[in-house]
Amino acid sequence: MPHRENGVPGRLAPTEEGSEMKKLVCALSMIALIVPALAFAVNVDDTAIVSGWEWVDVLNDKPVTQHFSNGESTLKKGETCGIEEGGTITVVKVNGQKLLVEYTAPGSPMGTPCPSGVLFEIATSDFETMTAEYNRVIEARSQKQLKVIEILGSMKRGDSASVPSWDWVDVLNPTPVTQNFRNGNFPLSYEETCGIEAGGIITVLGEMSSTTLLVEYTAPGSPMGTPCPSGVLFEIKKDDFNAMRRH
Repeated sequence: MPHRENGVPGRLAPTEEGSEMKKLVCALSMIALIVPALAFAVNVDDTAIVSGWEWVDVLNDKPVTQHFSNGESTLKKGETCGIEEGGTITVVKVNGQKLLVEYTAPGSPMGTPCPSGVLFEIATSDFETMTAEYNRVIEARSQKQLKVIEILGSMKRGDSASVPSWDWVDVLNPTPVTQNFRNGNFPLSYEETCGIEAGGIITVLGEMSSTTLLVEYTAPGSPMGTPCPSGVLFEIKKDDFNAMRRH
């Protein structure tokens, strides 16, 4: 029967309290080590969602078919292609801290994106965090889209600046804008890229954050091809905009 301190029922003496506490701490420490290992164990057939574009080395023993606008080509072991946001990867084999995975493409890719069925290797640690990163990217995009819509709703225009040189930008228009090419017109959608040209004008529509602005671009002349058409919206750092104004 445990010794009672000062005869008080149910209370252990200080030496026994310390011993019991040490046992509890040790037990909790063991649980803390075991639970993460169980939670993040990766098995064959586990899947993850690709969070963004990345080049991978093809490991298929047999060539896979890659589609292009002018025909088809074979993609052989050791060659590269790109996995895209929204694609999924499925574990085929676990090899320590490396995984052999099979890719399923979103939609029907054309060109350099990987077709479905491509095998490649990925670090276990990258696989474990991939879906969480995909969710973070989607949430951040949603918040940015809402901010753009909020700014457009205010219909306020601020200062303007002249573009000093060519630069690639990410389109933030909620609805596609028309981009003109010699062989026809094509939609330029959210987060696609185009180039702003020297002599173009950008006008502030509002603040995206404490350090960035939403601006609208007015092209010099009538651009064809990859240059941005007038009306494209994009985000720019306040410091870069102020530098343009001083240029």
